[in-house]
Amino acid sequence: MTATDYVFLPVMGFALIGLFVLVLRWAHRPAERRSGRPLAGEHGVLVPVTTVRDSATAAHLVAVLRSAGIQATTTGSSAEMLLLVWPSDAEAARDRLVELSREKG
Repeated sequence: MTATDYVFLPVMGFALIGLFVLVLRWAHRPAERRSGRPLAGEHGVLVPVTTVRDSATAAHLVAVLRSAGIQATTTGSSAEMLLLVWPSDAEAARDRLVELSREKG
């Protein structure tokens, strides 16, 4: 082995390791957003329209919204349940809930 081999081989080894590190960092970077839509929130893409305090009321409101053609679901604890709908149905769901409260009131 010549004197240049003692310098060249370690330098090439470190360069290859550095290149390997760069490739791995590139391959495992977080995915980029591909659309202009906002990232999903705490409840995925569903949005909360109201909060209720018991499961019976939540089930009734889900049934009312579903009868109006609006897909709805609930989440949360028995102390506080959120009524969730698709973003495109949020306005119609709120209008239907206001209409329902006026009918009862």
